[in-house]
Amino acid sequence: MIRRSLLRALPLACLAAMAFSADATLLVSNATLITMADDQPDPFVGWFTVGSDGRIIALAPGAPPDDVAATTTIDATEKLVAPGFISAHSHIFMSPLRGLGHDVTLYGWFRAWDRYLRHSTAEDIYWFTLHGSLDFLRNGITTAYDFSYNGGVGPPAIGLGEVVPPPRLKPGPFEQNQIEARIDAGLRSIDSIFIFEFDTLSETRAHFETLLDYGHTKAAENDLLLKMAISGRVQFEPHKSTAFMEATFMRDYGLLNQSHFLESPERVPEQQQKFEWYVEAGALGPQLIFGHFIQVNDHILDTVAASGAKMSWQPTSNGRLADGIADVVEYRRRGIPVAVGLDDQSCTDVSDPWQNLRIGLYTMRGLHEDATVLSVHDMLRLHTLGSAEVLEIDDDVGSLEPGKFADFLIVNPRHPDTGPVYDPLATYVLATSLRNLEQVYVGGKLVADGLTFPGHDEARLRREIDTRTDRLRAFAIADDFALAAANAQREGDPAAAITHYTAAIAAAPGYADPYIDRGLTHFGQRDYAAAAADFKAAVAADPTSARALIYRGDLAYRYIEGDFAACAADYARALAIDPQFHGYHAYTAELYLYSGEPARAVAEAAQGMAREPASLIHQINLAHGLLFTGDVAAAQRIYVELSDEEIAPGRKGAAFALGDFRLLAEKGAVTYPEIAKLTPWLKTLVRP
Repeated sequence: MIRRSLLRALPLACLAAMAFSADATLLVSNATLITMADDQPDPFVGWFTVGSDGRIIALAPGAPPDDVAATTTIDATEKLVAPGFISAHSHIFMSPLRGLGHDVTLYGWFRAWDRYLRHSTAEDIYWFTLHGSLDFLRNGITTAYDFSYNGGVGPPAIGLGEVVPPPRLKPGPFEQNQIEARIDAGLRSIDSIFIFEFDTLSETRAHFETLLDYGHTKAAENDLLLKMAISGRVQFEPHKSTAFMEATFMRDYGLLNQSHFLESPERVPEQQQKFEWYVEAGALGPQLIFGHFIQVNDHILDTVAASGAKMSWQPTSNGRLADGIADVVEYRRRGIPVAVGLDDQSCTDVSDPWQNLRIGLYTMRGLHEDATVLSVHDMLRLHTLGSAEVLEIDDDVGSLEPGKFADFLIVNPRHPDTGPVYDPLATYVLATSLRNLEQVYVGGKLVADGLTFPGHDEARLRREIDTRTDRLRAFAIADDFALAAANAQREGDPAAAITHYTAAIAAAPGYADPYIDRGLTHFGQRDYAAAAADFKAAVAADPTSARALIYRGDLAYRYIEGDFAACAADYARALAIDPQFHGYHAYTAELYLYSGEPARAVAEAAQGMAREPASLIHQINLAHGLLFTGDVAAAQRIYVELSDEEIAPGRKGAAFALGDFRLLAEKGAVTYPEIAKLTPWLKTLVRP
């Protein structure tokens, strides 16, 4: 195969001749071509052919020779034909969450959509991504750099060293489903994955490599997936170790890293200090792209420019979220390459690339009070070939040139009529809009025909979206009742809490958590029958809830009913659903202590300590297991070490251990004589 770079270097006459010798599946003629190729800056009337591989065979001005033929021919008289837009920064799965957080800045907007998204499943995310991908295509976006959602739930850490709860990773093939959805839609993409940090580096790498291998396999099978990349997240992390891990993975796996950075006006000095983490980690260079990159200073800009790092600009979402203005005119003057993205449909609401072009263009001209600082050609180039260059995919997309994919738009400026065309490029950028977009092609195949998608059941898609978002909204309403219940608990009113949890269950009968939390309230009131019924109802409501299975196994079966076999079965099911369930080894260690298998409890506690070294529950369980297997001295050492440590609110080590002894004596399957022997000594360690 002739290299694409060589194809583009050939004279147009030679390329036209090549059209005779290649099998063309599509011929577009009489088009006003806006190729965006650097050697063709001005539009011209011409033609091009597309081969069976979806790439442009030949492209030339004038009419095609008489003997150029193709399976399908398009007469594009008086129509503008241009490369599909590239969104260099996208979160496509957010498509069904529009109009939220409309009067808040970035982190308030996060909270507005998180109350829904936190309840999504991997299957939901497939449909959400399909919805967003088709929306992109209908609006003329043919390639997207997509930050895939990993199923993580947890708040961001804005400041340095900020303490936030550790994120929780929901089980399911979230990232894989998004790749499938984009391919099913017909959208070309780069898949960008977050590095989710597990308890050990080996687990983190294994998880990342699983996703990377899946993506590489899909890319080899289907050219709609161009490549894989890293989703940087230092902006949302409290410690520099994240920057070092990203830099290491960039080098080890040879990947681009696009990192949301210096995006919002909150706590800017702390955010700017995080820039030094990337510098110290050695991450800066052509493989690093800063997303948004608004709250900068001269030092940061000079350092980025000298390193060859890049940025992506999202003018529409930056305005919507009041992030500020990225002065890309100044960035380009300093030599920083700039790409343009639509961000996600939840913060642009209408993923309209023409709107994005104009907001960006007009903002820069207004900021500098100079109409020459950014031309219509340069603005369009940033959203097409310029983005492709930043993302290092310009051999394949970004302009209409032989050897590149035939990803193009057919735009009719006279329907609806925008008036006579004096300057095709200016008309395209300034006067046309989504209403003028007639057809979208990816790889020479029609993927959007006006408002319809050939080959897609839009009625089903809408049903799926509506059904799934209705469930998420019901869960969010249930969360509101649960919050009221938690407040009632803090105020010492368990009866009111139970009433609120009951309302939550009525709002979302398929949501396991309100059953669990009501069951815990009953348990605290020693209404064990009601508690057991709620834990069982939680599993019935959602058999895929690992939390419901753990609580049914732990409290209903182990504690209340003493059915250790049923408890073990629930734990096994929970682990199969969520292999990373936090605290799993604490539950299993306790099960083995109660069922009379202390050696197995020791093994489980050791695993728990390795995975969750900060959790003192594992150390207490280890001490119990060692005590009951005869290693009294080792157990005593641990009890002494933990005597001043708060294991649970209001209970330090010795008091906590004595509580365990009481419950083991009451509910355990065997009698441990060591409990009676050690209790007097352990009481001497009790601290207030």
